[in-house]
Amino acid sequence: MTPVNIGLFAHEEDEQFKHELLEHVKQLEHVYNVQFSHEIMPGEGYYEKLQYILDNSHIIVLLLSSAFLHSEYYYQFVIKQAARKKKDKRTPILPVLIRQCLHDIVPELANTIVLPSNGVAIASAENKDEAYKSVAKGLQACIDVLLLDKRIRELEAENQQLKTKLEVFINNTTK
Repeated sequence: MTPVNIGLFAHEEDEQFKHELLEHVKQLEHVYNVQFSHEIMPGEGYYEKLQYILDNSHIIVLLLSSAFLHSEYYYQFVIKQAARKKKDKRTPILPVLIRQCLHDIVPELANTIVLPSNGVAIASAENKDEAYKSVAKGLQACIDVLLLDKRIRELEAENQQLKTKLEVFINNTTK
């Protein structure tokens, strides 16, 4: 099975939240064939690597904070490209509220469910483990829908192939 590539995007100020989230979702790697893309290694071009992650992600996770939304680069490049991918390729965007910010006024995130499910930013949560668990459950549901959608497309293609074979068979036997 092809792995599900999950791109994680966080502002540099929010790296600690990204690492904490990865601790909570790491178990998904054992249950599903998922890969988390988030690290930029020394020697790699920063913008080129972010573009690669965006291009190859099946699910895009945005760790939202005022720093993330305030960054011209993250807003103009990451959020806008993620929104385009969502529209064009049906690539889900999963916004995660890590610090309070005005995410609800971002047009590209309109009609997108924000996690944690209670709407409280992880940094403000009384129980951070519960907040991260809510995010992990949301990501798991997103993976399940993505895999189900992929299986439906495969079955539709198989169905079309069988119809074509049946038509060929019928045409050959009626001659």
